[in-house]
Amino acid sequence: MRMSLIVRLLVPLLFGCSLARAENLFTNYDRSNAGLITELVKCVVIDAEGAKWFGGKDQGAMKFDTTWTFFYQFKGDINSDAVKHITVDSNGDVWFAGNQGVSRLSGTLWTNYTFATGLASDNTYHVAQDKDGIYWVATDNGVNRYDGRIWTTFTQFNGLGENWVNYILADRDSVLWFGLKTKGISRYDGTTWQTISWIKGVDKIEVRVICQDLEGNIWVGTRLQGVSKFDGQNWTTYTTADGLVSNNVWGIAIDSAGNKWFATFGGGVSMFDGRRWISYTEKDDGLALNVVNDVAVDRDGTLWFATDNGISTLKPENIKQPPIPTCDINGDRRLNISDAISLILLLRDRPDVVLADYDGDGKGSLADVIWLLKDLRYGNCPPLSASPAGAVPPVRKLNTEDVAYVTGLLHRLELASGEIAEFAAALHALGETPSLPAAFSLEGNVPNPFNPSTTIRYSVPEGKPVRTSLKVFDLRGAQVRTLVETVREPGQYTIFWDGLDDFSRPVPSGVYFYRLQAPEFSATRKMVLLK
Repeated sequence: MRMSLIVRLLVPLLFGCSLARAENLFTNYDRSNAGLITELVKCVVIDAEGAKWFGGKDQGAMKFDTTWTFFYQFKGDINSDAVKHITVDSNGDVWFAGNQGVSRLSGTLWTNYTFATGLASDNTYHVAQDKDGIYWVATDNGVNRYDGRIWTTFTQFNGLGENWVNYILADRDSVLWFGLKTKGISRYDGTTWQTISWIKGVDKIEVRVICQDLEGNIWVGTRLQGVSKFDGQNWTTYTTADGLVSNNVWGIAIDSAGNKWFATFGGGVSMFDGRRWISYTEKDDGLALNVVNDVAVDRDGTLWFATDNGISTLKPENIKQPPIPTCDINGDRRLNISDAISLILLLRDRPDVVLADYDGDGKGSLADVIWLLKDLRYGNCPPLSASPAGAVPPVRKLNTEDVAYVTGLLHRLELASGEIAEFAAALHALGETPSLPAAFSLEGNVPNPFNPSTTIRYSVPEGKPVRTSLKVFDLRGAQVRTLVETVREPGQYTIFWDGLDDFSRPVPSGVYFYRLQAPEFSATRKMVLLK
């Protein structure tokens, strides 16, 4: 009987048989095909030997290496069948957080810790270990520190933002990040406590998971508020508006390529490669259920998902590959600033076409232009195909309205200094030949106030070429920057000022004047740099 049970459990796992329809990307395991003790799987972790550990909502814990092993409260193993999180420490010991304290499995020896032995509460949510080997336990009544002998409790009286803590991350610098029930994050560097609520206009931030990626960024999954990234200086929040499948993020994992995987409650799974979002759901891809509680990546690159309907796995060969965008937006078989101009106008006129969504996030915006410029700038564009599939016809001549539209957006495109001149030259080359101006003119800069750059338009009248200068001065009348000092043919011109002086140094906020001078003409206008 025992041998037949083991064979029944091993066949689908060892031979990789798909337990779902052939078109499904996932392999799913439940009571019927893998003998799980519960299909309400709340957490997953993978140890150094490659064994997978799973916590059940109310039926204990499971381990799979080559066979399944089950752990129950009634057997005297784990002290709670409701397992909320599992942690494997640097010694290979396995810690289980539950609603009746914490259990520790060291080899075959079980040790249970409760309120009676020093925990702040029996209702525990997570266990973390820092670089010094110290254990930290999240409870609904504070945080515990355990050095192997003594339990110490930290609460609001010590500087913790609130007593209910859902999750703990000990980062690479030994800084501790505590995910709170309603008040965001408390950060502790061993000396100073800091509570962080980073989403403006939101009174309650419940943190469910915290993770550090390969670059050292901190990722925070929340209830209702999506996922946020902290790069050491700034916070960036991603929600369903950006491509995330649900704003309830319960689990985060980072694969070897640096892709971020988000387990969400009710939406399925999202993968983010830094620019594109890819979704996996029950309906479209065969995920066991869209209620996904946790995610882990094994050493072979297979992803393991804990769901409310068993366990789902996604092998590397089944991971969706985002479409490779073409940088040749205008289809002229050349890669240059003209493609960025074409994308700007495409986003204005035809934002629904696939080509307009350059960054693959499911929507057209200036972010697509910024990503295209980065790829052009750093040579990251894919090779031109024999036939540029999806490209629009070669860019037409731009009318005055087109030039004004593109010009008005340039200050928002994070341009490098050389690209400003490239844009000016491209706009001039692509623009329709207008009737020549009858007189000199100097227009107001756009935008104004500005930060960090602005656009200035001026005209040289019909007649002979003339010596023309356009310079920027501060309030004291001191020259700041020479923008033009050359002979100009008659026509209309656009020049950009990037907020730098003649020595390429950023100038401070303040009022500045720009003056156009030519024979028998001088005009001055005011502009404001507001940082």
